[in-house]
Amino acid sequence: MKVKPGTEGATITNTATLGDFDQIDSNKKNNTSSATFTVGGTIAGTLFNDADASWTFGPGDDKPFEGVTLRLLDADGNPVKDDSGADITTKTDADGNYLFNRLPLGSYKVEVVPGEAKVDGADVNLSDYKQTYGYGSSTKRSEAGKGKLTTPTISLTTSNANVSKVDFGFVKPASVGNFVWFDANKDGIQDADEVGVAGVTVTLTDGAGNPVIDLDGNPVKPVTTDANGKYEFTNLMPNVDRIVANAGEENYKVVFTVPAGYSATTSNAGDPEKDSNGADSSVTLAQGQNDETVDFGLVADGTVGKATWEKLFPTA
Repeated sequence: MKVKPGTEGATITNTATLGDFDQIDSNKKNNTSSATFTVGGTIAGTLFNDADASWTFGPGDDKPFEGVTLRLLDADGNPVKDDSGADITTKTDADGNYLFNRLPLGSYKVEVVPGEAKVDGADVNLSDYKQTYGYGSSTKRSEAGKGKLTTPTISLTTSNANVSKVDFGFVKPASVGNFVWFDANKDGIQDADEVGVAGVTVTLTDGAGNPVIDLDGNPVKPVTTDANGKYEFTNLMPNVDRIVANAGEENYKVVFTVPAGYSATTSNAGDPEKDSNGADSSVTLAQGQNDETVDFGLVADGTVGKATWEKLFPTA
């Protein structure tokens, strides 16, 4: 039988009675039969690309994920089966929405199954994204890294048979880095015969110099350039999240510590991929962006001693 929308969780009694033209029994009690049942509940939500890592599904760059599989679990985390013994699953539609309906009242969990999907018309894989918002596990930026692909227990009861906004958000991590080199001719441009500088400390902060955290909720620690002068910061939010509350600006700052006996070469001398950005450089990152243009050139202050040279430019 059909039930009206909004009756989920209600107990309904359906009664059938024989009419005057049916083969009725002389005992009127035998001419009526009733059945009572409880209307099942629903669990619904949305999966979205949280492009600005705001932990909300807002207008602008945020887009829905289409075609993502979600699995229904029982309260113990075991897959709920249908009559054929198959796991009960559903997929998000073009608006990122999903629905489990006609569920017997009880306790459930919902699990996101990473895999192929579409976002803004492009084929993507959810495994390439980091979770931001997670229903019941990570609902704000300060809870970065705590998001779970499986919800806490969701209870469907007669008074709460429809549970909505069981949402999940994901963002593609950003990164920034590249090269510190010895600018032998002091022209501010990387030349083919100029070598990278090892062991230079590089720090990533917000625009005001305050510490920041990554998409796992961990403080972004300073790094040192490798033997080839390369460095990189990965797993970054597209918008800065600060350890110091209400401080700083919406951009990152890459800060190079100048080794003793050296100075910064000329900044912004030409080609952005080959010139020096200076001892500190503001960087704005979009989701998924890999900015490999933040370089730093060094020039010597007077004569470089042998020990210092070997430390900065080690040979194999």
